[in-house]
Amino acid sequence: MRKLKNLLKEPIYKEDLKRVLLNGFLAMFFFSLLAGALQFVANIYLNLSFGILVYLFAFMIGKKTSESFFNYHILYSIISILFFILGYILYEITYYVFVFHNVGVVLQAIFSPNFFDFCMTFLNPKAYGGLNTLYRILDILIFGVSLFTAYQIPNRRK
Repeated sequence: MRKLKNLLKEPIYKEDLKRVLLNGFLAMFFFSLLAGALQFVANIYLNLSFGILVYLFAFMIGKKTSESFFNYHILYSIISILFFILGYILYEITYYVFVFHNVGVVLQAIFSPNFFDFCMTFLNPKAYGGLNTLYRILDILIFGVSLFTAYQIPNRRK
């Protein structure tokens, strides 16, 4: 904990922070829309797991974040994780817009009290049983590895 406090006390350069926020937001927005559309196509034609796209999405967020700064700060890795989580939620929303072909149904689900269950379906233990439980455990592991990847890629560039 002491090391994290010392890392957070390092100077943050304003231009680096602006570039990280801009590039992270743009990467989050475009890659999540693209991943949602690709997931829809993959489920219809190829029946692929969501894990491949989520990991690639985390890798691209981390890569765009690491290309944005000249002087590393621990905050950039935290921003990368936050953009990954926000992008994952946008990815799920995009996927369900394609599935339902109706933005109204998705907006109704977004503003419902069960929004967390809507976006993080793989964390809901009541919804699945049998072999699907094993798939959901695998999806949770892939999501954890993706979070670590989104954190680690900007961290490696120091």
